[in-house]
Amino acid sequence: AFIMAEILGISYVSVMKAALFPALLYYVVVFITCHVKALKMNIQGVGIGEDIPQMREVLARGSHFFIPLVLLVVVLFAGYTPFRAALIAIVTLWIVAAFKKSSRLSIRNYLEAFIDGAKNSVVIAVACACAGIVVGVLDVTGVGIKFVTIITSLSMGFLPLAMILVMLSCLILGMGVPTAPAYIIAAMIAAPTLIEFGVDPVAAHMFVFYSALLSAITPPVALAAFAGAAIAGGKVMLTAVNASKLGIVIFIIPYMFVYNTSLLLQGPVHMVVLSIATALIGAWSLTIAIEGYMWQKTNSLTRVLFFLSGIAALWPEITTDLIGVTGFAVLCYFNIRKKSISTDQIAA
Repeated sequence: AFIMAEILGISYVSVMKAALFPALLYYVVVFITCHVKALKMNIQGVGIGEDIPQMREVLARGSHFFIPLVLLVVVLFAGYTPFRAALIAIVTLWIVAAFKKSSRLSIRNYLEAFIDGAKNSVVIAVACACAGIVVGVLDVTGVGIKFVTIITSLSMGFLPLAMILVMLSCLILGMGVPTAPAYIIAAMIAAPTLIEFGVDPVAAHMFVFYSALLSAITPPVALAAFAGAAIAGGKVMLTAVNASKLGIVIFIIPYMFVYNTSLLLQGPVHMVVLSIATALIGAWSLTIAIEGYMWQKTNSLTRVLFFLSGIAALWPEITTDLIGVTGFAVLCYFNIRKKSISTDQIAA
């Protein structure tokens, strides 16, 4: 976000605002998908006090750590640079940690913190330096400029096809690369292409940002899936496939906010509210289609109809939104009715 703000020449707060809803939509989809999968597998929740700690106890132990987080946001909104805001938050965290004996740092803890900070900064610095070399080579050779011409030629001036080509290009460019360098490389090469097609600059940069990160969960690279499989003790490719299913909205939502910047919280308030509502319904419908379950197992035809309703609700047009929301409501009604009939028959 810091880098995007610098490239676009806008405030960090503007980038935060644009990134807010797509991120929340992603987490909502992950939440719904996990919940639906749990219902399918008949996984029951655990009781309060068994494996779930009491919120009151957790807040009593660590509520003072909210202070540096809140201060970080406040100073960013106040107009401080991200680097100055981070420094203020770090100093505040050090002071706040001393409030309680349980979180107070010893000299050894300070040394370990400095060592860990140095190690992490080296990794980030090297990754950004490598990305800088790549960007420099692209600039010197003129590949960045040629990329715009190549995409324009291959897409024949058709924006949807150009977006597909840009997404595939960014996915390849982002393979095995950390977040910041992946975005830098994609932004220098692919974002100007979309802007050349008349796409809003913020939407264009958000599009390439999302596209560059797809390789983290998309086979065959899927670095995040490797990490997840190692933790869970599962198969890498199966983990990557499941991760792609969980993150299905990442593949779709970038196309939506290119055509409808209301999803980036830009434009009239009523359009923003309408876009958010229909996007949530569309994402829910897609989740049901992918998992094939809504209170009970759904057949193939119902899954196709849920999928089409989801796409229609996500598409940024009033007519398609109405079709998608209506289709979703009708399908939900018939599924509820079918489940109640089945329950009555079992009871009888």
